[in-house]
Amino acid sequence: MVDRLASQDSVIYRCFMAENLPRPLWDFVVQVYALDGVKEACLALQERRDVDVSLLLFSVWAGKIGHGVFSTNILKSVLKISDEWQTSVIKPLRKVRNFLKNRATEGTKIQVLRISILENELSAERQELTALGDLFSGDPNVQQSENSQIDHALRNTLDVLKSSKVGLTEEDLRDIKIICAAVFSEESKFPNWLDNVNAVTAPNLD
Repeated sequence: MVDRLASQDSVIYRCFMAENLPRPLWDFVVQVYALDGVKEACLALQERRDVDVSLLLFSVWAGKIGHGVFSTNILKSVLKISDEWQTSVIKPLRKVRNFLKNRATEGTKIQVLRISILENELSAERQELTALGDLFSGDPNVQQSENSQIDHALRNTLDVLKSSKVGLTEEDLRDIKIICAAVFSEESKFPNWLDNVNAVTAPNLD
């Protein structure tokens, strides 16, 4: 997700969301990212594992609203969509925006350019999330218990992280728990299998 850059960028961010009626998924991602500790946990995972934050929060959303655990085919598709958008669009835009960060002063043409790039980066993240959300053709199971929702959200996020074939660390697990605890507000309902990070196996994508 696009981080808050400066007060002026934050205004642009709010205006962008107000002028573009968000789908429920975009609403969820924006609201969760603003919860205490979530942004820091997401950015820590992004820094350590180069994880796509939009994909990470999408994985929580899928479990939360009743789409269950990613099937192998869905997982392959979400990883493909994420890689395409991140590699071809979002990361290049972010690189340019960061390049301009220390070169832009308020009111200059460079600052105007940087804000324009920020808007495009946000738009690209929305489009990525739209493509991810469109993978689900059926209605979610709204009758699932919160215990099931937490379990599915955790399995989805961990499958995304483990797909890189790099082992999970205690730091990774801590940050995932911070994100899910903020969403569900009931850490005591976390499944027992989460206590052993080594028991979480990598998904088979072959």
